[in-house]
Amino acid sequence: MTVIVVANPKGGVGKSTLATNLAEHFAAEGEWVALADLDKQRSSHAWLAMRPDSRRRSRNGASISIRS
Repeated sequence: MTVIVVANPKGGVGKSTLATNLAEHFAAEGEWVALADLDKQRSSHAWLAMRPDSRRRSRNGASISIRS
């Protein structure tokens, strides 16, 4: 199991953007992905919630699970 952590104490540096794009990429490649959003703003959760369900599922049916 590979774990990727995107962390930086400074705000506004693109952590949530990078994390959601990495999750999308690996899900599209057929990997099982879990995205944990520990930020108080829950930006990753908000971005994934706004995407249509078809964007949260890859071409082969893999999906992105999110925990906040």
